[in-house]
Amino acid sequence: MRHTGVTDDQQEPPMPDTDPHGTDLAHRVHVDLPRITPEQMTTSQQTEPPPDPTGGRDVDTEFMIRHFG
Repeated sequence: MRHTGVTDDQQEPPMPDTDPHGTDLAHRVHVDLPRITPEQMTTSQQTEPPPDPTGGRDVDTEFMIRHFG
């Protein structure tokens, strides 16, 4: 026998039969949000690439020439 912490006179009432397909949930829970499709969940925005941090220079070659050349 399993102990549930509830005495016989405190037993919870049995759960009512629920719809196995989940349509009962729509009747029990009301959410006031618009329905959207997965295609509407994607956002996009035009961007431009950031400027080149080295300004187009070859900093590795400049370092070698400056210190070892």
